[in-house]
Amino acid sequence: MTRFSRKSLLLASGAALSVLATGAQAQERGACGQPQILTHAQYLITGATAPAVDTVVAIARREPAYIELEVGQRTGVTIETSSGNADPVVVIFNANGDPLLGNDDGAGGLNSLLSIELDPGSYCAQISTYTSVPDGYGTPTGFNENIPLQIRTGLEAPRVDTAGGGGAAASTECFAMPNLVHLDDPVGSGAESLAVNGTVPYAYSFSVEEGTNMSLLARSNTLDTFLTLVDVNGNQIATDDDGGGGTDSHIGINYGLPAGEYCVAVTGYDPATSGPADLTISDYNENISVSGGSVGPANPCGDPATTVSLTAGEHVQGVLSGESQDYTFDLAEPMALRLTATSNSFDTYLWLYTADGVLLNENDDADGLGTGSRIENRDQLPAGSYCASVTPFGGDGTGAFNMHLMELSEEALLMEAYNNAEILPPSTAGVEMTDLGLLHRNLRADNAGGETQWYLFEVEDESFVVVDSASVGSVSEIVLFDYEGSGQRIAASQLNSESLSTRLVKKIGSGIYALAVVPDRSAGAGVGASALSLQRYIRPPRQ
Repeated sequence: MTRFSRKSLLLASGAALSVLATGAQAQERGACGQPQILTHAQYLITGATAPAVDTVVAIARREPAYIELEVGQRTGVTIETSSGNADPVVVIFNANGDPLLGNDDGAGGLNSLLSIELDPGSYCAQISTYTSVPDGYGTPTGFNENIPLQIRTGLEAPRVDTAGGGGAAASTECFAMPNLVHLDDPVGSGAESLAVNGTVPYAYSFSVEEGTNMSLLARSNTLDTFLTLVDVNGNQIATDDDGGGGTDSHIGINYGLPAGEYCVAVTGYDPATSGPADLTISDYNENISVSGGSVGPANPCGDPATTVSLTAGEHVQGVLSGESQDYTFDLAEPMALRLTATSNSFDTYLWLYTADGVLLNENDDADGLGTGSRIENRDQLPAGSYCASVTPFGGDGTGAFNMHLMELSEEALLMEAYNNAEILPPSTAGVEMTDLGLLHRNLRADNAGGETQWYLFEVEDESFVVVDSASVGSVSEIVLFDYEGSGQRIAASQLNSESLSTRLVKKIGSGIYALAVVPDRSAGAGVGASALSLQRYIRPPRQ
């Protein structure tokens, strides 16, 4: 690659922008993970303002060039190209290699203007070019280019030059969608949350002030949403598929958008799908899975006739037939707790309030629960009265569900793990285990009542053990542990899709083993009962 020396940078007293090193470095990778040989220069920004720096970067064989920026305090940074021939593109990356913002023609014509608010840290500006292959022979335009550019502090709005070929605002997919709606009031940091809706695909355009942070959240009960955010030039800022939990989408902007016009498109992950989807634009929220997205109960826990009392450690089954099912519980002392609502019939949405109706938390789709909901308060809630409500996501859904209030104490978490047969309870845990004795050939036991049952058995020689659970009402899981040896979980049953029976097959050595029969506790499960049988098979001696 052809190397060009940088122009001298004359700094006044106290100047904040300075050259750190030349583009040639010893290490193989640059500050943002790029090949170090592609690094053109490095600059340090120690203050909020500094004299502008003019430089020229060389594009050879259409390889991008990088300028590394080390930012000492939060400031706006603007990078503008001024090429007379090429069509340059500027993208800025953080130290993890994540693209933060890009611009193609924001300086007018084919030149770029990127302007972004940056926190202290390391960043890289990537300068590349679009190529144009001429008729006949010759080097493509943009293949080898010298790109003049200027780096200056402060934020500036990109421009749109429709006469110069940069009229992306009229031609980008988002701004050109036939059902585009423009929002008159600016949105983003400090603005009230805005909830809108439409039939996918649709789009909204809006303006933001300098340094705006925001969350854009798309939710739908009928389709897998997809969000796309572009700037006024049609440059893609961000996209997301399932960042809002489940099949919902979330774009979070926490680095400060430059002032200007933007457009967000709500589409389906499958472009051919169509249906209703809600869009919420609000202040940035890194924990979007517990914000917005459904309509809360009008009067949580307000009707004593329909409100159910809960106590810590209690599992209850409810039936949602209206807008919400409400619960109330009292804490005699401060407590960290977990609320869980799951259903096989509808997508649950869980809400937690104080007795005065102040919303403390909400959740739609918790990790590992599918469309089930979970609220965890790891910091202790003060003693007092609280209300919880279960609603259907989007206001649509009825049916049976499970509700569980659990104290997040060490004892309760361990007991939960024992009941789910995730770990083997020690002898000091107080968990009752039925000793079935030595497994000669067959052992049998009955299990009923909907609680996890634990058994012990022993084998004298290496054997294949087949454990069957023939269930009534609901299927049970069988889990095998090495009780005498490592204490580890070593096997679990496989569900027979054609019946409620399960089977576990495992080759084991001599020793004592623990067996757990875990019932299905879902809201759609019936009253559980099972007949357990253990059979031992020994390899016949060789002839």
